[in-house]
Amino acid sequence: MADNSEVIKALNYLIGTCIDGENGYREAADEATSQELKTRLLHLGQQRATFRGELEQEVLRLGGDPKERGSAGAALHRAWINVRDAITGKDDEAILAESQRGERAALDNYEDVLKRDLPAHLKELVARQHEAIQQSYNELQSRQRAS
Repeated sequence: MADNSEVIKALNYLIGTCIDGENGYREAADEATSQELKTRLLHLGQQRATFRGELEQEVLRLGGDPKERGSAGAALHRAWINVRDAITGKDDEAILAESQRGERAALDNYEDVLKRDLPAHLKELVARQHEAIQQSYNELQSRQRAS
């Protein structure tokens, strides 16, 4: 099993991912024109805040310091920057497309961590969060196809 420092590092990587998603969804919701889409994006942002809190508790339990900022330099950060840039003056379809890109990057980050040697309870937590993000990604794809 990985030592605590490696596990903390992996969890902090996902905390950064959640921070990026939370901020990205909040910005996307601010620019969405459909009230239904705004509500859904805000819900997804809140979900990421909840995921972040769960991960932070585990980092603290392991004796580490939770990450306080998003993942500057990571693919997810760039994806959410694209969300912000794309939504300025763009429509809900563009917001959905960029949100999908952010979710794909989040899935990649979670899949990377799931390949690591984590204690069973943490692997379960990360897998549960990954599954929820996969569902959100699938939903965003469906919404975009329907629009």
